[in-house]
Amino acid sequence: MKTQLLRVVLVLFTLSGLAMANDDRYEEEIRLWHQKRVENLKKEDGWLNLAGLFWLKEGRNTFGAKAGNDIIFPEEHSAPELGAFILKDGQVTVDIAPGAGVFQGDVPVQTLTVFPYAGKPVVLKHQSLRWFIIQRGDKYAVRLRDLESVC
Repeated sequence: MKTQLLRVVLVLFTLSGLAMANDDRYEEEIRLWHQKRVENLKKEDGWLNLAGLFWLKEGRNTFGAKAGNDIIFPEEHSAPELGAFILKDGQVTVDIAPGAGVFQGDVPVQTLTVFPYAGKPVVLKHQSLRWFIIQRGDKYAVRLRDLESVC
């Protein structure tokens, strides 16, 4: 009887150890999933760095950090005057101010048609800011990201 009781206790002890090991593995799985999810959200095209959505009006739309612009970018990450978006008949062109430091990839931009685009959006950058044009129905907007604004 004592031997049988000892076996039952030993089996229960072993099972509880396995359950704790499974709990540890499960918690580690969740931790790794969470870490990967946060990393994906912080990527350049993730959701955590969205900083603004600015609707364009037909014609010239100035942008930069200065208060008088039609579109005001974050002051701490933007030059006062970056240039203007020109919306005309569903086409958006950007006209960059001289020396503003706006790039498409590694190439400085002066004047460029940014919408419509073939395939992927034309992404422009200045310091930590990234932006591109989106269309919603018959409206057009600048979608702004700030890579330094992520949590």
